[in-house]
Amino acid sequence: DKYGVSDSVWVEVNLNADKLLIGCVYRSPNADQIYNSDLNKLLIATSKMGYSHKLIMGDFNFKNINWSTWSTTAGENDPSTKFIEAAQESYFYQHVEKATRVRGGNEPSLLDLIFTNEEHMVDSLEICSPLGNSDHAMINFVFNCYSPQSSCNIPKYQYNRGNYDEMRSKLEATEWDVLLPDTLNINEMWSRFEEKVLDLM
Repeated sequence: DKYGVSDSVWVEVNLNADKLLIGCVYRSPNADQIYNSDLNKLLIATSKMGYSHKLIMGDFNFKNINWSTWSTTAGENDPSTKFIEAAQESYFYQHVEKATRVRGGNEPSLLDLIFTNEEHMVDSLEICSPLGNSDHAMINFVFNCYSPQSSCNIPKYQYNRGNYDEMRSKLEATEWDVLLPDTLNINEMWSRFEEKVLDLM
């Protein structure tokens, strides 16, 4: 929030000795000059942070940018021009090449972007059908990375071998009003329900 970009979420992921920074950004098409300037500063600042892997994605709403040529027909002081300059100064790669938003008879536009600090971090990118009533496509991709090996002994269930009929039968036979009386609060009820399901698993 240092840069005034409130519509963004950032997560840091440990990768053994390295670190991954993931950002998800929404820029309103009605963003003012201050917000646009702050977004550009944030992009540049992120590029200078000491993360080995950087993944920034979201709906940036720059419909007049041609990402194949990294150019726009807008003037030199237009927000889209300044954004291209910030992305270039950051040495980020932008991976989405096809339109991600189609609405009625409007011309399809590429609004949803994926930036990384290395060219080959993204593979198998697909533009998929929108979710629900959204007019934005879903973007499916593989992020090439690695994760630390866990030293914890976390149980791994073999879901393909589960006896779901027996689980269903035991859940149906459960006296729920006894297990979850009205005297319990919602957290206590959830705890008992979770314990029951985990026990069956």
